[in-house]
Amino acid sequence: MKLYIAESHKEKGYFITAQKDGKNGSVQMYRGIFAIYDEGSGRWHSKTQGGFTAKRDAKGWAEEKYADLTEKGKTATIASVKGRTNFAAFVEKHYRDYLENDRQLKGTKQEFQKLDVLEEFFGNDRIEDIDLLRVKEFKKWLLNRPYTRKEGGQEFFLSKTTSHRYLARLKHLLRYAADTLGTRVPPFRDLIKKSDEKPKGIKYSFEEFQRMLAACDRLFPRKPENRKRWRLVLIAAYTLGCRVDELFHINGAHIKYLDEEKRVVLILSRRRSILKSTPDAESKR
Repeated sequence: MKLYIAESHKEKGYFITAQKDGKNGSVQMYRGIFAIYDEGSGRWHSKTQGGFTAKRDAKGWAEEKYADLTEKGKTATIASVKGRTNFAAFVEKHYRDYLENDRQLKGTKQEFQKLDVLEEFFGNDRIEDIDLLRVKEFKKWLLNRPYTRKEGGQEFFLSKTTSHRYLARLKHLLRYAADTLGTRVPPFRDLIKKSDEKPKGIKYSFEEFQRMLAACDRLFPRKPENRKRWRLVLIAAYTLGCRVDELFHINGAHIKYLDEEKRVVLILSRRRSILKSTPDAESKR
């Protein structure tokens, strides 16, 4: 259908109308038309919807599209009219390539598996329509959905900790869409709560800890600097309860006290406001 839009509408930036669209038997049909002007390309982008039996209904559909323009902004509306905000299409055409090539993300296989699950739920949803309630529905669906690691294997359900990884990927995807298409990102602060996570705990006896320290001497007989480094990592992990990422972000400024034998006793890290110390370090603070 060829559409003629007068030059006078460019100043407003949009155009809405309803036109006759043939007959279905003896019933006159109408088509709603919404168009938005892209100043960057100097072109009109239009979207139409037929099947209306009343002209006012067809025009009402076009007015709903204009409401999107006033609510979500021009950039997001243009992207929607051009069909760019279909969730699955956006993932396949843009986001996967962005993760693999632009971000050069490690562990792409696991992250792409998360994208497969996101596409399964959101499918053809428009990205600009994904609000807080829709994300909450996704989290509920994710936690109640049974999984199997292999065909015929035992079913299991995702933990809240694992669901947070999926939500974090969704959040990043929606932020990327916001940067490229001008859409909005719903708040995730009440959906990803560290307090809901239950980290896996493995307890080692002091005898096992001693065996790990002794293993450092066997693993690095010719490189004493590596032996000392790994002994320090093991001591800090065992005595302070540090996580791996905390250990690898410790620098000299965090070490507040060393005993006479140069062993770490007190580590103060402002990252995540964490204080780590051995029991006998309290008197040294």
